[in-house]
Amino acid sequence: MKAAALRGALSDRARAGLVFVVSSVVTGDAPSTKAGRKAIETVVADAGRRVLAVVGRGDDVAWLSLRNLPNVHLIWPDQLNTYDVLVNDAVVFTREALDAFLDGPIAVPSKASVAKAIAGEADAEESGPYGPQSHAPLADGSQPAGFPVKGNSDSMLYHVPGSSFYARTEAEVWFASAEAAEAAGFQLPPSQRKEADK
Repeated sequence: MKAAALRGALSDRARAGLVFVVSSVVTGDAPSTKAGRKAIETVVADAGRRVLAVVGRGDDVAWLSLRNLPNVHLIWPDQLNTYDVLVNDAVVFTREALDAFLDGPIAVPSKASVAKAIAGEADAEESGPYGPQSHAPLADGSQPAGFPVKGNSDSMLYHVPGSSFYARTEAEVWFASAEAAEAAGFQLPPSQRKEADK
């Protein structure tokens, strides 16, 4: 679930045009906060946006150049997580960091699908964390428009509006319909399955 949620969050940012890849942050061997700020502002036009910068573990020059920028949260590729993607407005990878992330130990369903999503070329069937009619929660945890069905990835159960557990269920994934939830392997709670069989 964690890998699927991360992929979904990155896909959402990519579809909004808010995932960027730069060859490097600074040219040369000397760290420069000024050059780091310019590199971020070149790709993220709105200077007030919160930026998640992902740099390679050995890229000390980039790390030192970005660490003092107040609107930049800096992490290594193996630290990339759904929360940091969602609480920041844009994600900037260095090419080295993106390659390390895609080659890393994170169990994403498809290296190619993640690369396509970051490039803004996600296939329709790869559009959500559990298929084309699924959606990760919005940054504030709320329901995305057009996705009324709540899914719980631990129990693999889904809840439709008006059902007994709907209001108290915190959705980890949202679906456009009950059919989409079932196609992704989710089921109604056992008590509701019995009612549906009557």
